[in-house]
Amino acid sequence: MKLLIDAGNTRVKWAISEARVGTTLESSVIESGVVDSDWSELVDYVGKVESVWLSCVASESVRDLILSQVEDLFGLEPQVATVSAGAPGMVNNYQDLGKLGVDRWVAALGARALVNDGDLIVIDAGTAVTIDLVSAENRFEGGVILPGLAAMQDALLGRTAGIQSQPSTVESVIGTNTHDCVNSGAQFGLLGAIERVVAEIVDVVQARQSHRGFVGKVPRLLIMGGDADRIVEGSALDLEIQSHMIFYGLMLISKL
Repeated sequence: MKLLIDAGNTRVKWAISEARVGTTLESSVIESGVVDSDWSELVDYVGKVESVWLSCVASESVRDLILSQVEDLFGLEPQVATVSAGAPGMVNNYQDLGKLGVDRWVAALGARALVNDGDLIVIDAGTAVTIDLVSAENRFEGGVILPGLAAMQDALLGRTAGIQSQPSTVESVIGTNTHDCVNSGAQFGLLGAIERVVAEIVDVVQARQSHRGFVGKVPRLLIMGGDADRIVEGSALDLEIQSHMIFYGLMLISKL
């Protein structure tokens, strides 16, 4: 068994994976969850986990705390994933590898492991929203970074006098009070931005295909992250929730 950890800007997620003969990539994740600060819910896996793999974009202090807590519980030193110029089946086209968040790279690897052909658009809807292209030629191309829903609201509430609101479910694009107007603006603004970016990326992909003299498939749209459900519910895009892409990427890296 392997313990896989995804430490994002807001949450720390974990998964237990076990590769068995005949299991699919998805079924190899046998349990997953979110950790606040207490790792004791994983105590049943002590002695069963053989290695620990971490993808971390949180602060250095958070990373060090996770490493210490996991090592204390399991007696294992976690392996920390890093961005590389390539991995089996994938070339990294990002110009400055040191500026690329490891979560974007690992998610791209996981997306390609999950879907082994065609162009993919990988969306992570968390504290920030990242939208990246994985080409049919197995290149991580990069993409776009947007503020997430909470970041949009925080920016507005923190910089505009007299506006107070809390994130909540949006029932209509037409807000009839300031609370609803703020939430509607953030949600529909983000949905519109995502749909526009996806359309632009699709145009780039189809232009490349036309230049080569053929028309391929429209890129599959894979989404994960804390706001994935809200975005899928509100968007007209054909989005496919794949919450474990970072875990799949860590599984791939663990075999290198």
